[in-house]
Amino acid sequence: MLRIINYFRFDILIKTLNIYYNISSFVQVGAHDGKMHDPLRKFVISNNWTGLLIEPQKEMIDKCKDNYRKVDNLTFVNCAVHPYEKKIKLFKVKNPKDYSHTGWASIKPNRFDNTQYENKLIAENVVARHLMDVVKENNFNFIDILQIDTEGFDAEVIKMFDFNSYSPLLIQYEHIHFTNSERELIDDELDSLGYYSIIKKNDVIAIRKDLISYLFVVRYFYLRIKSSIKSRYNKF
Repeated sequence: MLRIINYFRFDILIKTLNIYYNISSFVQVGAHDGKMHDPLRKFVISNNWTGLLIEPQKEMIDKCKDNYRKVDNLTFVNCAVHPYEKKIKLFKVKNPKDYSHTGWASIKPNRFDNTQYENKLIAENVVARHLMDVVKENNFNFIDILQIDTEGFDAEVIKMFDFNSYSPLLIQYEHIHFTNSERELIDDELDSLGYYSIIKKNDVIAIRKDLISYLFVVRYFYLRIKSSIKSRYNKF
């Protein structure tokens, strides 16, 4: 298993892949409001992608729809994903002190251990569906990007995903809430499915091994340097 640390950025990888493979579709599990800390938003707005956005919080999926109201080809589904349950308890912060904490909604109550909200939670009953049922009923024949942020349930989402039917170019998921055994299990699983894992502080980016070539890497670093120069220039 090859694990690459810190050298690659998710947004530049998307730009590089888009040159060679013309990205056209994505699935986002844990879409929140479609805006806050969203790694796909700028690409969804500027490209004509077809997307499936799944979010269990009713108030957040409504905001997500509104934030993408000018974008076509997007499907919004208000549910949690689970391999077998039809209803689950979603644990949320009671009276969040910061708007960003509205994103701290999880199937796992221990996600809040050792935080300021450890004993300040509310439980909400929400509809749950198998991820692949949602994908297939919405007629997604191709998935180029799989983006996951479920506050501790990401390993189960990856296990649910049907890699026999779909081979995303790029996957990003949050590993900061994983146990060591979950982290190792998912790393090994993705490696066996043909993905390199790029380990970041909070997230892991997985990219298909067959996409990596000398020309791809050169193009990536060209775009990264170009982005860095543009960013520094804009500061002046």
